[in-house]
Amino acid sequence: MTDQSLEHQLREEFNRWAEAGRGDEMETHHLPIVEPMLALIEFKPHDKVLEVGCGTGWLIRRMATLVSAGLAAGVDVSDAMVRRAEALSAQLLNVVFARGGADAIPWDSGFFTKVLSVESAYYWPDPARGLSEIFRVLSPGGSAWILINDSNKKARCCFRAPNPCLADFLYSDKMSRAVLWAKL
Repeated sequence: MTDQSLEHQLREEFNRWAEAGRGDEMETHHLPIVEPMLALIEFKPHDKVLEVGCGTGWLIRRMATLVSAGLAAGVDVSDAMVRRAEALSAQLLNVVFARGGADAIPWDSGFFTKVLSVESAYYWPDPARGLSEIFRVLSPGGSAWILINDSNKKARCCFRAPNPCLADFLYSDKMSRAVLWAKL
């Protein structure tokens, strides 16, 4: 199966999730594992942050207040999730969404100061390509944060930094979470 057909299957699956309202449940399910990660990230008002696999944009809306003079952006493979995110975020002036996959992030190289991904890396058709894209859109001195809750045992991605970087892999049995953090 090609990456393109995998992306099509993912888009259709997550479009069904969005239509069934499952995208709106993500904040409740993910917030307990996301809050400790957010506490580690040093947000600055002028940061430009991207979430890869943003769903309905709940995390983007939270980060928008932390980067009030910057930009909070989200990209998702699902058209329906992006439409829902746009509708829920219409009043926020520093928020933008785009449809796309981790393997082809629709922004210029070096644009973002921080890139996050929460519980989406194990859906990427080509994890190495996704990481390459994250590092491509990351500005010099920027940081990437990838969170995987491994309690579901789906976390089978092998992370290999495509660029020289400082990387830490943080793991907590109590939280049953893994965070890959990298800084260029």
